[in-house]
Amino acid sequence: MKQIIFSIIAIILLAGCGSPPVVQVIKTIVVEKLIEVTATSSSTSTITVTPTSTSTRRPTLTWEPSKTPRNTKTPTQTKTPTPKPEPITLSGSGDSVVDFVKWPGAAVLDITYIGASNFILASYDKDNQKIDSLVNAIGNYEGKMLMDVGDGDHSARFQVKSSGLWVIEIKPFAFENLNSAIAPATYEGKGDDVLFVGPGNLDLLKIDASKADSNFIVLVWTKTGRTLAVNEIAPYSGTVILSKDTFMLEVFAEGPWEIELTSK
Repeated sequence: MKQIIFSIIAIILLAGCGSPPVVQVIKTIVVEKLIEVTATSSSTSTITVTPTSTSTRRPTLTWEPSKTPRNTKTPTQTKTPTPKPEPITLSGSGDSVVDFVKWPGAAVLDITYIGASNFILASYDKDNQKIDSLVNAIGNYEGKMLMDVGDGDHSARFQVKSSGLWVIEIKPFAFENLNSAIAPATYEGKGDDVLFVGPGNLDLLKIDASKADSNFIVLVWTKTGRTLAVNEIAPYSGTVILSKDTFMLEVFAEGPWEIELTSK
């Protein structure tokens, strides 16, 4: 190819030195050579591009249904609910020290004593530190009360002083282990008791403890804690205002009593 082009250039240079007819002949030859060269190049020469790497067409993306529907959140693992603690029953007679293992937190006590003299019950922690004086009664006793309601309280043993037979049931602090009186309601009790009373639109607590003996105490529980509503020597009768978010009452008494709960 290069040789042909150089030949054509040489002919053109020579043409510049010859006569006009010679020039015309040379021009004709040049044109014919150009045509011949062009035809030969286009017919015999091909440009081949050798790829440095094999190029394959990307596969077409196809949608396949997922195993779980779209916009479905992966289910979160749910914690297995903690089994409700089983009640603990203790029984004996006379003066005793009784060890037990209970769950952390509050508990409900159902206590029964049959005897003629004093019945005294106190709770202690594992280090023999006294937590609470629970009962101090003379003669037969039956009552319900809370235990371990203070921060960090965790009883591990009872000191019992008595001359008769006694049974102590330790139950989880739950609605089904409390007595209940949902306002408006009237409730007749005797001795120590714990009442679930709400929550509700409570208004007044009317008390008749005219047949009771000794101290008569009422503690009122709300979402902010418990407060002392009544601390009198029976016989006692009176009315106190209740917060609307009151949900529980603790009563400490000797003998029968009656309360009326009203709502607005």
